[in-house]
Amino acid sequence: GADVFVLACNSLHTVWEQIVGGLSIPTIHIADAAADELDGRTRVALLGTPWTMELPFFRERLEWRGFDVVVPEKAVRQRLGRTVFDELSHGIVRDETRAYYVDLIERLAVDAIVLACTEMTLLGLQDELDVPLVDTARAHARAAVDYAL
Repeated sequence: GADVFVLACNSLHTVWEQIVGGLSIPTIHIADAAADELDGRTRVALLGTPWTMELPFFRERLEWRGFDVVVPEKAVRQRLGRTVFDELSHGIVRDETRAYYVDLIERLAVDAIVLACTEMTLLGLQDELDVPLVDTARAHARAAVDYAL
C-alpha cells in the first residue's frame, strides 16, 4: 500500500535496479535527492565509504545530472573508510578527524560536498566549511516528505 519507495542507505543503492525493477510505484534514488539540493553547483566532491566513492552507482548518477564529481585518491578513500568504521560508527568523534576532513575538502577545490555516509555528518563539518554540504540522508528524507505533501 505504499505510495513511494525510498531506500534509506547509500551503500544498498549498489543494487537499486534489482530492488526497484519490479515496483509499480514511484521511487526516489538517494543520489537524485542529493543532486536536487546542489543548486547551481557544478563541481562536487563525493565523500562516503570507499565503496560509495569507488563504485559507479552514486557517482554516475550525479554525472548523468551534469555534475563534475570529484572522488579522493585511493589512500584517502581508505582513510575515510577507517574513520567511518573505526571511529564514527562507534560514536567516536575526534577533533583530528574533523580537521582532516576540513583540510581534505579545502584541497579538493569543489563548490559543494555530498556526504554520502550517515556517520560522516557526526563531524559537524558545515560550520567549518565555505562550501555547502549535502547530507544524503537528510536530502532523501526531504525528497520523501516533498513527495508525500
